[in-house]
Amino acid sequence: MALSKSEMRLIVDLGFGNKIPTSQRERHFVQLVCGEISQCGPREVEWYGFWKEWKLARENALTNNVAFPCIICGADVSPSRMAIAPRHVRCVRCQTKFEASHDFVRKEPDRGIGGSREESMRMPGGLWGRKANQVGKK
Repeated sequence: MALSKSEMRLIVDLGFGNKIPTSQRERHFVQLVCGEISQCGPREVEWYGFWKEWKLARENALTNNVAFPCIICGADVSPSRMAIAPRHVRCVRCQTKFEASHDFVRKEPDRGIGGSREESMRMPGGLWGRKANQVGKK
């Protein structure tokens, strides 16, 4: 059975950790890629075979400094982008759309876990709050 385009995207996203596995098959595939388990079914053999071929082709593109196609639109992903962000398998336009539509991707990279610096300063006893500024003062 041939892999569909959506299945190929899923395999690449799971392999690079760009998608959180939701089904048992997806979790099993991630464990397989990490080397925690071995292949068991014919579909897993097919998924893993595609992943290995795709990853090898991408590594060859990086080594030879040539563009690699985006998994969504097929546009070239520049070698410099692949070198800087090896997990990005999409062009800038498709990656932006992907990040906007997936919850597990941080939507506000300029904000810390506790919020912005301004929000922290307004919190009494917060990291940047009044009590932190009064250390050593009486």
